[in-house]
Amino acid sequence: MHIVWGEWLWTRRWRGESPKQIFAPEDFHDWVTLDSHWTTVENEQQAFLESLNGELLNIRVPYENLQGRRWEYSLAHMLQHVINHSSYHRGQVAALLKQLGQTPPATDFLVFLDE
Repeated sequence: MHIVWGEWLWTRRWRGESPKQIFAPEDFHDWVTLDSHWTTVENEQQAFLESLNGELLNIRVPYENLQGRRWEYSLAHMLQHVINHSSYHRGQVAALLKQLGQTPPATDFLVFLDE
């Protein structure tokens, strides 16, 4: 849920919005609900990315964080941040699954492409 929220939040910020909404765990009572939100975010990201060109990657995008503090980064750096954020948390989930004696799914990007 946190990864879906983070990707939703940054997708909004790329468009110049500064949402203050935090997704609540109780709003994701089952996998179907979570998957539905994930699909919506993924579709929004795809549409946004398809609208980009090289020049737009260098624009600086301002936003206010959840505490009302203003930040500004290039769109390229924001995109990199989202990738790193999600990768970091996927690694945490994989480690937790291993600690529970489970075999986590592959998290490598190239495996994702092959599937």
